Amino acid sequence: MKTYLLITIALTAIFVILLGALATATTVDELHRKNDKRTYLFYHDQDQFGKLESVYKGRKSFKGTRAYLFEEKLTLDYTVFAGETGLVQEITNKHYVDADGFYIGDDMNMVFNEQTARLLLKHEHDSISGFSERDGQEQSLTIPLTGPIMTLDNNMIDQYEIFFAMLTPQVGDTIIDTIFVPQMQTGLTVRAIVDDFQYTRYGNMFDSAFVYRFLEPIQQIVYANRAGKVLKLNQESQKIRVVLSESPLDKFKPRQKAFTIGDFFRRIPVYGLFLIIGLICCLPVLLRSYKRWDMYVILILGALAYLLIRITYIPLQTWYANTHIIPGIQSGGSLYYYGFISALLTGLFQESFKLIPIGLMYYIRRPGKRVMIAAGIVAAVGFGIMEACFLTGAAYQAGSLKIISWGMFERILAVLFHAISGSLLGYGIYVGWKRLAVFWPALVLVHTLINYLIVFYHKGQLEIGLLEIIIALINILSLLAAYLLTRGGRRG
Repeated sequence: MKTYLLITIALTAIFVILLGALATATTVDELHRKNDKRTYLFYHDQDQFGKLESVYKGRKSFKGTRAYLFEEKLTLDYTVFAGETGLVQEITNKHYVDADGFYIGDDMNMVFNEQTARLLLKHEHDSISGFSERDGQEQSLTIPLTGPIMTLDNNMIDQYEIFFAMLTPQVGDTIIDTIFVPQMQTGLTVRAIVDDFQYTRYGNMFDSAFVYRFLEPIQQIVYANRAGKVLKLNQESQKIRVVLSESPLDKFKPRQKAFTIGDFFRRIPVYGLFLIIGLICCLPVLLRSYKRWDMYVILILGALAYLLIRITYIPLQTWYANTHIIPGIQSGGSLYYYGFISALLTGLFQESFKLIPIGLMYYIRRPGKRVMIAAGIVAAVGFGIMEACFLTGAAYQAGSLKIISWGMFERILAVLFHAISGSLLGYGIYVGWKRLAVFWPALVLVHTLINYLIVFYHKGQLEIGLLEIIIALINILSLLAAYLLTRGGRRG
């Protein structure tokens, strides 16, 4: 266990240093998976008068320049404001940006009632050039512009996401920048204040969001989550609100695309990382027991135990979210309450399922104390590796999760915690049910605490770095407790 303590401290220090030294700025390809879609609904009072659909198409070429493409379709019916004389506007646009979100160009087709228009712009060197066309009349355009610039085009709410994602906001910050508005063919000053960070409702969904109060170019309040995704926008003076349309079920639906052998190969780097982490966690065991075939069997059984989570706990969690969490929060319930219940269920299920392979090892093989502790570690590491691969593989393949990131660091800490809890579960089974009846509830509570801390992150009370440092400290304290508890003792 001394070896374990050194491994945990060393890994924690290494990854904290790497995260600080190697973390890179967010890129467009990290924000979206290919074919990600955003749908925004526009309301005046309670009447819907428009919709924006934006689909991210990934890397494309625009007039010889490598770019990233968003296909936008905007429909606005202003007759709710002015009756039959109101304007009906339809815009389809191909919006191009570079990897950092800076403007490259637009290929926009517009219909205003019966009139048609087209706008083609490209940013190159120190100017934006192209043409505008209305009812067959074409006019060349050249707009001087020095340096990179982002866009916040009229009613193209999806473009705010890139703008916000490139920020590292703190409550109280003042944002001053210059943006380009393609439809107006001009640059404008943006001035906004980050007023708050709060748990926010949008439609039937909830998320944590920064509250941006815009003073220029138009007075409005925009709510965007940590990743920059705009959840809703309010323009009180015009009684306009825009809401991101998402289904509460979307977060719990499995990905429809079948897992292929090609997907496996593309995910090898992240799978390999967790295998290495698992090997490091099992190193003290392997140094003494690498010749024992039953250790390899229990590693596989531990991984299979996680699959039981996929067919039991995950459907239960989906049901609980749909029938209790979402309706409860919508009716004013506390996230702290529902978050605790959810975290507790996770701890109960995971710590219980890890007992299955460890218990089988004891009742079939009847090994000694040292082997039971080792078996607990190996089974739990198998469980943790399988969990980590399931939770990170698709995100890594899509480019939304990097090897050096807080998300990966959190999964590594989870594997370490599984190893620690497995050692105590193995020891508890060996020394008797009375001791296990103490260890198991304690591990459930610690597991619950680790998962419950995410609620404070969503409420804006913990930054992600501090959250992971706290979890790392809990791991170290748990490891110390495991070392002290398993040093001696006799069967009870």
